[in-house]
Amino acid sequence: MSEQRPFAPPDTTARLHSLGRLPFGFGPRFFVALLLGLLWVVPAWWSPRIIAALFLWDLLMVAAFVLDLLRLPRPQEIEVSRIWEHAPSLATPSEVVISIENFGKAVLWCGLVDETASSLRNPPPALEMTVAVGAREQISYRILPRERGDVRMALRICRALDCRSDFPDDSRSSRSRRSSPTRFVPNP
Repeated sequence: MSEQRPFAPPDTTARLHSLGRLPFGFGPRFFVALLLGLLWVVPAWWSPRIIAALFLWDLLMVAAFVLDLLRLPRPQEIEVSRIWEHAPSLATPSEVVISIENFGKAVLWCGLVDETASSLRNPPPALEMTVAVGAREQISYRILPRERGDVRMALRICRALDCRSDFPDDSRSSRSRRSSPTRFVPNP
């Protein structure tokens, strides 16, 4: 990373918090696995006792979902940073770096949306990255300031951080409550 120039906004770092009361979701593969359990209806047509296999299959899929969800890193085990490489100037492209550190015990696949003002970039950047256990990964995106003055860089660093695992496709959504005011000036 290059050295920051004067007037560059300060780096913003925060641990994540759960997004809502139920900060997890079922992915499409989970529902496909549940629908595969309906195949037990065919042999149950001839032997109604086999219908118990359908319920056992569904219970097994829900148990696999819960175990996999417990394996995902908690939001407090993820740290997100917004780093400004250079001072942003009007009508001059600039890079913003998003850094994610995983303090959890599982590899993290994350999709995040950084809430940037519409005067910087429209639409907000949607980024994807994989972060190993105990590692810090970085990804950058470009902005092009179109308005002069102070811009509040969202209420949070990321609107939604989805942490996904392999099977049965569960996810956990998180957010950061840290905000950072940023000032845009004409080119120096």
